[in-house]
Amino acid sequence: MSETPAKKTIFSDIVRDLDLYLSAAAFLFVSCVMFLLVITRYLYSLSLPALEEFTMVVFVWFLYFSMIYCLRHNLHIKVEIIDTLIGQKLNKIIDTIADIILLIFTSVMFYNGILLVIFNMGRSGGKTPMLDIPYYVVYIVLPFSFGLFTVFLAMRILGHVKDILPTKIK
Repeated sequence: MSETPAKKTIFSDIVRDLDLYLSAAAFLFVSCVMFLLVITRYLYSLSLPALEEFTMVVFVWFLYFSMIYCLRHNLHIKVEIIDTLIGQKLNKIIDTIADIILLIFTSVMFYNGILLVIFNMGRSGGKTPMLDIPYYVVYIVLPFSFGLFTVFLAMRILGHVKDILPTKIK
């Protein structure tokens, strides 16, 4: 009995690459609005601080969603000269150690992001100056993105470990 391949739909593509689509939409929004803000400032001497504030929030969210996408597709900048000098197996071990260190960092950021959001949901949390957006709405991206980052890193580390271990142990 052969397995039938999963039917691909537009919805499944969007869900699978949600970080990509959110990053692209945020980047397009920020680019267009920043162009508009430059035009209004220099041609009409008009400043739109509320729109600037919202654009700043969207830009921060864009950065965190892009970070997740780059991790999933291994697109982060790295020094590859070391890869050519050492063997493939040692390279995988070094990558695994680096990913474990990064996993510890992302776990700490995830935990502290949750604490930051909870703190800002309480009475002590403030709001943005122009739009009165509660800060927890701005900061919710931290636990969300670092949570996903931690999950994807753990999956990648498991893949490294499977590659490193001899086939008899697998």
